[in-house]
Amino acid sequence: MKVLKAFLYFLSATVLCIPLVIVICQGEDSNVEPKSKAPVSLLGERVCSDGNINNCILLRDQALQEKKYAEAFVYLKTLCDRYQDSDSCLMTYETFFNMQETNKSESQNVKTTLYEVLYYLDIGCKLNNYSACLRAARIYEYGVKPDSSQALYGFNVAYDAQEAKRYYKKVCESISDDAPEACKKIVDLTHKTHSYKYLIKKQ
Repeated sequence: MKVLKAFLYFLSATVLCIPLVIVICQGEDSNVEPKSKAPVSLLGERVCSDGNINNCILLRDQALQEKKYAEAFVYLKTLCDRYQDSDSCLMTYETFFNMQETNKSESQNVKTTLYEVLYYLDIGCKLNNYSACLRAARIYEYGVKPDSSQALYGFNVAYDAQEAKRYYKKVCESISDDAPEACKKIVDLTHKTHSYKYLIKKQ
């Protein structure tokens, strides 16, 4: 039995261990790239989904610094929607327009609309990020008005005074430094709405 055990140990070391060591050593010295590599954005989504919010924020900031806006937007929407990070909700707005200004090949990878950005701004507003509230309010305030060819940055978001006032009201009732301006905007929009309705009736 002792002889048999010794033979089996020798056989397993020769057949299994030595070829394995050779493969590992060759792998370390090899400069050959892997055949398939997952996109960085997908890897980033995986990191964010693992619950490590700090890594996700790090990837977000790194992508923004390198002006990889389409990739950064992936992290921003995950941080906003899943982890309720209000700063990331607000940052979707500027990142969206930076993404449109970069070359088309990058922006085509992420099919994003201004309405999607409004969704994230709404989340930020509900998390008491008053800058997100103001941004959403202004999008609706300066959107496309009825019988007008005006558009916000070329994206067709309908003018909606009621929606704008809803966001301004959130800020108006807060302790934010922008509260007085938001309250004034509600009055102005109410006056404009009444004036517009009066002109329609008169016509």
